[in-house]
This record gives sequence, C-alpha cells and structure tokens, in this order.
Amino acid sequence: MVKVRTPTEKRAPEDFFSSEQRQRLQLVRGWIDPDGFKNSSYASWPGRRERRILPDENAGGLLAALKTSSGEVPLKSETFFVGRSQRFVASARGTLWFTVNDVQSSDGGNPNLFFNDNVGLFWVKVRITGK
Repeated sequence: MVKVRTPTEKRAPEDFFSSEQRQRLQLVRGWIDPDGFKNSSYASWPGRRERRILPDENAGGLLAALKTSSGEVPLKSETFFVGRSQRFVASARGTLWFTVNDVQSSDGGNPNLFFNDNVGLFWVKVRITGK
C-alpha cells in the first residue's frame, strides 16, 4: 500500500531511514569543483588512472567533446578538459557533449558503471561566436 502525502506531512523521506542507512548516505569524499580532484589519493589510484576518459587530467573534472564522428558517444580524440574555464575553437560542426572525467568500464559491459556513483552537477555556460 502506498501512503499518500498530505500538505500537513511533517516528515521527510530521510526520517524513515535507520541510523545505519543514514550513515551509508554520507559522502565518502567531499564535493569538488569542475577542476576535479587535484591532490588526493582518489585521483592517484594507479589502477584506475589509465581507465579514465582522459588519464592525464584530474579525476572528476569537467570534460567536453565536440562529437563529429558517428556512433553513440564521442571519441577520446574529440574530448578535451574544460575544468572551471576553457576557450575552444571548433574546427568542424558537431554536437557538444559534457561529462565527468571518470573511469570507463574496461570490459565492454555497462559503459556507465563508474558514473553511477556520481552525485551533483556543474552549471555550464557556453558562448558561441561566429566569424
């Protein structure tokens, strides 16, 4: 049976969690900005570094890609680090994508496997100018 919410309800969903469930909801790592993890142990895990979209850029940093290729997702060669700010001059028409520099699944299975634990958002302002 589903309980209908009423305008006088005083409880929030988290009020129904046990202490153990609340503990599991706590963030293990703090929030980051679009520049990603700079000097942290998470960013330096050697086994995961090479599996990030752009291994030489900060983990958790904001990436963009100008997708000009066929296929569902942009190629690594179309991807660049944005961080807090980036000026980019496109050399061709395409679709602009944004994502986080995280580990990609290496087994060809679920491509979003390591993105599923990401929480939060980045606001992106894009300014397009013509010739």
